[in-house]
Amino acid sequence: MKKFDIIILGGGPAGTSTAISLFKKGFSVLLIDKKLSTSIKYGESLIPKAREPLLELGVWELFLNDQHSPSHGILSAWGNDKLAENNFIYNPYGNGWNLNRPLFDSRLLEAAKARGAQVVETSSHYESLADNQDQWEVTLKINEVSEKFISRFIVDATGRASLFAKKRGAHRILTDHLVGIAAIVESSPHSNESSSQLLLNSTLIESQENGWWYSAPLPGNKTNNKTVAIFMTDAELYSKSKKQEIAFWEMHLALSTYARERLGKIKFHSMPKPVAAFSSSLYHAAGKNWMAVGDAALSLDPLSSQGIYKALISGIEVSQWIANQLEHPSSNPNEVAQNYSQSLDEAYQKYLTARKNYHSKEQRWAQSPFWKRRQSV
Repeated sequence: MKKFDIIILGGGPAGTSTAISLFKKGFSVLLIDKKLSTSIKYGESLIPKAREPLLELGVWELFLNDQHSPSHGILSAWGNDKLAENNFIYNPYGNGWNLNRPLFDSRLLEAAKARGAQVVETSSHYESLADNQDQWEVTLKINEVSEKFISRFIVDATGRASLFAKKRGAHRILTDHLVGIAAIVESSPHSNESSSQLLLNSTLIESQENGWWYSAPLPGNKTNNKTVAIFMTDAELYSKSKKQEIAFWEMHLALSTYARERLGKIKFHSMPKPVAAFSSSLYHAAGKNWMAVGDAALSLDPLSSQGIYKALISGIEVSQWIANQLEHPSSNPNEVAQNYSQSLDEAYQKYLTARKNYHSKEQRWAQSPFWKRRQSV
């Protein structure tokens, strides 16, 4: 039986950020990364400001060496049919990036190991129980052998599933039921016009009556123009359609202007499939000697382009909450948990206000259920 100060459940950006931050503060950390071999990690954009947490975590140079594709701005057709450009040339942090997401996640996990966190990778389920000494016991099956680990604190970084928190009685409050019909394609734009060339190398957002398109080039694909293209819509609208994933995706692509121009003739590398993209908060995101972090605590609309940035920041911030509690035994764990949950609630309310303001800019389909839901929240 091995003992640690903190056990982190989940090896994504939020979990690894938490692990690195806590180890820097002098705590012993076990990170349990549950592998999901069937999951696909789609490319994702990283905003310029993400440089700050990457520097804080000490992985900035490592990140640059991986040569993720620079993103010099975002193109959007939102509120009207004109294509507008938000160029990062005016951003004090410089350009953003289109990520090779599997590589990004694996590098953060390697960095956590290199800095001293112990990492266990497993495909098995785990059970967590509190003992009589206010400690947590986690049992894992590793190579068909059960092993037990003890810790003073648990961090739930299991994403939207919030596996540990839900066992403690927490539940998610959904603001919407957004779902993305996601595909990875090899694209061949219809023309060599300047607009097509601009589209080819930028992140694109384009609204439609029943949702919006997100597309971005994937790094390391200079020869085959591999692109991630996701149509965001409500799960209800998707489920009511009699069309299957491919037909639904292709139908809405045909209704688009810029997404269709960008992709042109396509070849699927990953067939369209639904992925969760809803905005939600965890009711009771912390309890006695445990806290949820990243998507396990708050999940944001991909439109914000801040998912990974927020995951990294949340890991850094939660490490300070945990350190303050563990370094001051006289502090009331339940009071700390309540204050942490309240801080998350306040952050989520600010996000919802910004979200409503942005969706309200799109008035072309005022009676569309998709837009009415988002402009009234």
